[in-house]
Amino acid sequence: MSTVLNVREARAQFSRLLESARFEGGEYLIERAGRPMAVLIGVEEYEQLRSRLATLEEMLHPEALEKLERAKADIEAGRITPHEEVIVRIAEAKRGG
Repeated sequence: MSTVLNVREARAQFSRLLESARFEGGEYLIERAGRPMAVLIGVEEYEQLRSRLATLEEMLHPEALEKLERAKADIEAGRITPHEEVIVRIAEAKRGG
């Protein structure tokens, strides 16, 4: 469940909200004049949502399930690296680890 904040509240607490979103899984719906304007979530949650959306979009394609099964077989056989692992490796490289 997202915490609802108006723009003024969000601006005043922005640093704390960023920390909460990134490290505690906080979700914030920012409103202006009672109308939703934006959502603040951590980058990991954002990447997961984008990945799930991409999967759902692929499933609308007639050959999607067949492609997903082939992809799973490739992963299990070690022929490709799952995108989650690639994201972790990129993050580690950026941190110098």
